[in-house]
Amino acid sequence: MEWLLAAAFGDGARLIEDRQLSGEWGLGYCHGNRLELVRSPGRKTEPGLLKALLELKTDMAVIYQHELLPESTPAGRIPPYIRYEQGRHWMFCHAGRVTRAEALFGSWQRSSGGLTTGELLFAYVFDRFNPEQPQESLNGLLAQLAGEPELSFCLMSADVLAFVCRTDDRGDNPARLWLGRGELIRVICSGRVINLPGISWEPIPSEQVIFIRRQRWAVV
Repeated sequence: MEWLLAAAFGDGARLIEDRQLSGEWGLGYCHGNRLELVRSPGRKTEPGLLKALLELKTDMAVIYQHELLPESTPAGRIPPYIRYEQGRHWMFCHAGRVTRAEALFGSWQRSSGGLTTGELLFAYVFDRFNPEQPQESLNGLLAQLAGEPELSFCLMSADVLAFVCRTDDRGDNPARLWLGRGELIRVICSGRVINLPGISWEPIPSEQVIFIRRQRWAVV
C-alpha cells in the first residue's frame, strides 16, 4: 500500500505519515472476499488518515483522483461509484468523457434524482457485463460504445478487475491508459508515474480489453 499511495499522491516519492492528502479521491481495495471503499474526507483533512491507509493490506486496489468538485456535490456522489448486487459489491470509475450521452441513455436528461453521466454509465456497463463471460461481454461493450472516442473505464469486484480502453491517436486524449510492469506488480493508470522505481511503461492500445480474475490461495 505504501507503494500504491506513493504512486498516486507522491509522484513515486515515499510519503511520510503526517502528510495531508488533498483533493478529491476514492480508494477501492479487496479485503478478503469483500470490496471496501475509502473516500477523501472532503474539504477537511483527518489526522492520521495516511497512517491508516498505509496499514491496509491488499493485493488488488484502485485509486481514482479527480478535480475539485463544487461545494454542493455530496461526498457519496463522486467517483468511484459502488453498487451492491446479489451479495457482491461492484465499483466503477472512468476516464475521459461520454460525448454522446443521449445516444446511450435515451432519457438521461429526465432521469430521476439528477444522476450524473458517470452513474448512468455505471448502470449501462453493469447491465451488460456478464461475470461468467467477461471477455465476450467486455468486447460487446466496446462495440456498443463505438461512437465514444474518449472513454475508458474500470469495473471491479473482490473477484475481478476489468478495464476497457478506447482512445484515438491523440497523445492528450484524457482516456489514454498506460500499463506499468514490475517484477511482481502490474499497474494501469491514466498517466505515467515517471519516478516510480522498477516500473517500465507502455501505452495501452485503443480497443483494448484487460480482464484479471483474482484468486486467493488458502495458507496451510
